[in-house]
Amino acid sequence: MQTAPHPVEECVSALATAFPIEDIWLLERDAANECALDGEHNLIIVVPGSQNVAHTEAAVREVLRHQFKNSGIEAYVFPLSAVERIPRPLLVKMALTSGERIYCR
Repeated sequence: MQTAPHPVEECVSALATAFPIEDIWLLERDAANECALDGEHNLIIVVPGSQNVAHTEAAVREVLRHQFKNSGIEAYVFPLSAVERIPRPLLVKMALTSGERIYCR
């Protein structure tokens, strides 16, 4: 894992332990103005295609609410297919071009 801001590093470690995650990209709020992101630190989380993305995103956000309250971290979960296809969802595209890969399984 590469170096990341303090609460983000702890958050990534907790999420990677709790969920089947392929990649996590860090996208700072100012790096993607066109996405109108709420969080100071935004985690773009890529999960295997067989996962229920909506369920996983809800569970990830629950972990953030309980363990990382007021950390400025938001999370968005996408299936691996969103990274592999063209065109990509805007948030995934911004993560890949303006973000930093901070976790890779």
